[in-house]
Amino acid sequence: MLDHEYKLLVERLDEQFGAEKTFFVFADTVAARSFKERNESHGWLGFDFNPNHVANQARSLFTSACLTKETSNNKKPLA
Repeated sequence: MLDHEYKLLVERLDEQFGAEKTFFVFADTVAARSFKERNESHGWLGFDFNPNHVANQARSLFTSACLTKETSNNKKPLA
């Protein structure tokens, strides 16, 4: 997802702003606990940052697991 978003960003903005701006992208997803399947809720978020457009971008990824059984309590720690 991050690779796709960064590629789109560069395609759309690099020609006009690439020499004077720095780009970054952010993406996240969370899967809530399902009442039917009783799966565990989890999520991830990440961002790519490339300060000079030449070297590979810096990437940070964070994962989360919600351990409570109640879905209403799972959104609070991620907010």
